[in-house]
Amino acid sequence: MDESTVKRVSLLVSWLCLVGVSFAQELRPKEALLCPPATLASLKLELTQKPARELDFFASWCASCKQKLIDAPEGTLFIASFDESEAIETVVKSLRGDKGLRCLWDKDHEIVHHYGVKSLPARRAL
Repeated sequence: MDESTVKRVSLLVSWLCLVGVSFAQELRPKEALLCPPATLASLKLELTQKPARELDFFASWCASCKQKLIDAPEGTLFIASFDESEAIETVVKSLRGDKGLRCLWDKDHEIVHHYGVKSLPARRAL
């Protein structure tokens, strides 16, 4: 083999390795979200299947909201809003771990508009 062939083969092997790693990452099962995205319709369905006493609206950047996450009474359904999914997941995981927390992410702000939430934290009795 001449030098140029060796270089081409080396580049091809490197490229195949990169593609293989990328492909393997895509095939890896993703963890279930702690706060999956929700719409008003999916929230209503959730509440008919498993009722809650109150909705607690929060965001990862809200300090007093974080305290409510820690001290959550049973029967509370948390609604994350005005935030990004990754930040919400990080805060919920760090504050609640595997202690269990019912949580939905109001990605499009449909739920907060329906309940008239204008600031955080906010609580709505059901």
